[in-house]
Amino acid sequence: MVVAHFGDAIYPGLRHLGSVHRGGDKPSHVLINGENHHVLEALQFSHAGKVDCIYIDPPYNSGARDWKYGNDYVDGDDAYRHSKWLAYMERRLQLARRLLDPAGSALIVTIDEKEYLRLGLLLSQVFPDATQQMVSSVINPAGTGRKNEFSRTNEYIYVLQIGGLVLQPMAAASDDAVPVEWEPFRRRDLSSVRPTRPRQFYPIYVDLQSNQVVDAGAPLPHDQDRGEAPQCPGCATVFPVREDGTEMNWALTREEFLRRLAKGYARVGRHQPGGQQEYVISYLRTGPISDIEEGRAIVTSRRADGSVVARYPSGKARMPLTQWALPSHDAQRYGTTLLQLLVPGRRFPFPKALYAVEDVLRIIVGSRPEALVLDFFGGSGTTTHAVVRLNRQDGGRRQSIVVTNNEVSEKEAASLTKAGLCRGDPKWESLGIFEHITRPRITAAVTGTTPAGNPVKGGRGPPVVATGRSW
Repeated sequence: MVVAHFGDAIYPGLRHLGSVHRGGDKPSHVLINGENHHVLEALQFSHAGKVDCIYIDPPYNSGARDWKYGNDYVDGDDAYRHSKWLAYMERRLQLARRLLDPAGSALIVTIDEKEYLRLGLLLSQVFPDATQQMVSSVINPAGTGRKNEFSRTNEYIYVLQIGGLVLQPMAAASDDAVPVEWEPFRRRDLSSVRPTRPRQFYPIYVDLQSNQVVDAGAPLPHDQDRGEAPQCPGCATVFPVREDGTEMNWALTREEFLRRLAKGYARVGRHQPGGQQEYVISYLRTGPISDIEEGRAIVTSRRADGSVVARYPSGKARMPLTQWALPSHDAQRYGTTLLQLLVPGRRFPFPKALYAVEDVLRIIVGSRPEALVLDFFGGSGTTTHAVVRLNRQDGGRRQSIVVTNNEVSEKEAASLTKAGLCRGDPKWESLGIFEHITRPRITAAVTGTTPAGNPVKGGRGPPVVATGRSW
């Protein structure tokens, strides 16, 4: 046993826990199970001055006993909870500062009203030369009900620009901006009737409850009746059929359709009960997709099914606003609900909205395809998911390093202790954040497969296609 006083440097080693290979020769995304203060110390050896962006979502210090100081949970009755929180954060921010590239990098910190004032002062103290700004972002449009208080809808995002970092502008989508045009996915020309394109006549399965695409089946042989196609429980089986019964083809092969679906470039349109084709399927052609991915068209939001809402701006690009109210930043829909699609039945309090993290990272590292992004309050793994999506969109080679511990909640710890278990027991460890949430969520996002081995559902196929491997 080695004893050290708090404040003495401790340099732990890293033990490999496994990997998921999906990205060929692209850089690996790294997930570390460890106490973040110790990990930040260890990273001083390998990454000092090399990190382009740090994104963290630290404990909000709400008094809900959801973080520890000195191995004890801090609650609302602790007279020193604010000073403990500041001490806890300062030690980690000091280490983080030495990891950031002094020539050009950024620190992003999300927080709510309980500590935003103290955090702002602390950030000014630790990063005196940085340009410090704050964004107010709506994350719960319906509001969080609180007794005798305003219902909270928003949180705050501190953005610190270090050195010569240049923020990426966002094009203005004004009132006279032109929407990006969606096209029917069923081919219309009579030269494209079945079976002229054998790989483009296949079933698309639309969930009858959510009206979202669940999957697409294999192409049918030209002599097979479409009524004999495999069925998907709870879904409508949609083929490209005109109202006069003429069987057509889809515009793309199944593989390309699923790729566009995963990126939000395909969606379900009008419902036509009793029609030859029960649902209209729509998609974006290659031209509009190129306009979006090269910045000529702007994604202003996403629909509930994840499909993009994009417009051609009539004005010039402008810097991001300090007030965000984007539907895609809804933490319930794109945080909690999305997490349930990836790791069904597993709970995590207040996961970040995937697109909210993706958008703020795009502003910082959108022009840096080789950027290194660090998150040492890893939580459910949203940061890695967002970095992988950015890479998928522009072919980047960005790398994420996400750090989390394997703590269980206070309630779970009490229950496990009562059952005669303790830390280190397999049952105890299996319910920790790292083992129960973060690693399986990232694995599901990378592979499109849930921990139970089932395909990830939710209308867009696998939520992400990997550009690296997660450890």
